[in-house]
Amino acid sequence: MKLKLIVLAGAKEGTEIPLRKDKFLIGRAKECALRAGSEAISRRHCAIILRDTEWMVCDLGSRNGTLVNDEKITTEVPLKPGDELRVGPLKFRVEERQSSAVPAPAGLPPLAPATADKQRKQPPVKDVADVV
Repeated sequence: MKLKLIVLAGAKEGTEIPLRKDKFLIGRAKECALRAGSEAISRRHCAIILRDTEWMVCDLGSRNGTLVNDEKITTEVPLKPGDELRVGPLKFRVEERQSSAVPAPAGLPPLAPATADKQRKQPPVKDVADVV
């Protein structure tokens, strides 16, 4: 199953962030897929990992913790559509991402699917600083 994060709070509310890699780090460090400038988010705050066919989230020893559905997690927890993920001041909803009908050429990332009910176009999110 392919997942995406929908930004629920911040200047980029409604922005979709597709999970395209098997390991998706959130934090302030350069190697993180989503990078934040907020001191409330640790350098390596949490990871979203694809294990076989199931997406899991785990806190990486962050100071302020990672919450799934308003509960602080202490172990690896499965993520499913409808879950809410909170990382510091950031809040996301997990949704299933539809497969693209046309596969991307080798070496290029797949395109994000168009959303018919989306009322305004959002620029692509490069890091969490774009979201907040």
